[in-house]
Amino acid sequence: MITGKNKERFENWYNEKLIFQYIKLSISLRGFYNLPFEMQQGVLLAYYDESNIFINVEHNEIARKYHYSIYFKPMRDDVMTMSIFKTRNKAYQEAFKQADKLENERLNK
Repeated sequence: MITGKNKERFENWYNEKLIFQYIKLSISLRGFYNLPFEMQQGVLLAYYDESNIFINVEHNEIARKYHYSIYFKPMRDDVMTMSIFKTRNKAYQEAFKQADKLENERLNK
């Protein structure tokens, strides 16, 4: 889900932001990676928010499916999938993969 330089940056952020600030509630990185995906979502959203990558998953009532949008600050073109997903979790998984790819491209420049 998180790879390359983005993984290294995430792990540093996780250790600084979550481990040291909330030591009583801390979960090691190994523990984090072993959590169910539903429990990882909020941490990953917070990480990408601080990286100025904003992920939004929306439900289409008519199709009863989900899609995601990725926004950047400062504003660049939106990155939006044309794919439709049956579940919110699948939409988040695909959004995090795309965000990881975009962040690695930025970090490798």
